[in-house]
Amino acid sequence: MDIIFPKAAKNQYLFDQEKSINPSTIQKDSTPFDITIPLTIDTEFTGMKRKGITGQVRGLFEPEGKIFAHPDLIELAKEIGKTEENIRHPVFDTGFIAIDYLKYKGVDIKFKKFKEYRDKNNKKKRLKQNGRE
Repeated sequence: MDIIFPKAAKNQYLFDQEKSINPSTIQKDSTPFDITIPLTIDTEFTGMKRKGITGQVRGLFEPEGKIFAHPDLIELAKEIGKTEENIRHPVFDTGFIAIDYLKYKGVDIKFKKFKEYRDKNNKKKRLKQNGRE
């Protein structure tokens, strides 16, 4: 599964497939580190209010991806007398299709808000600087 790579340099657009990171090798209790997940994502919308229909996503080196139904499609189906069961693709539900795709690919993924991570690390640095770690 060549979809996770070490942190990309600024303005880096080319990736070496040989340097991909296998998610199963990352230890759950390892020190957090930055990664890059280059994905191709295409989302279809309809109407004046920009209701989502589907999103297609695939990894940079993958020949095929996955189609997910946009959560708005549930509401659109009801408007035309259909039910959620009539939607032929799984509905992505995390708010960011890339997370649903990684879960679909078997990656056990959990996200923390960057601000929480940054604040926690900044507090550790301040304590260390003040000799109170």
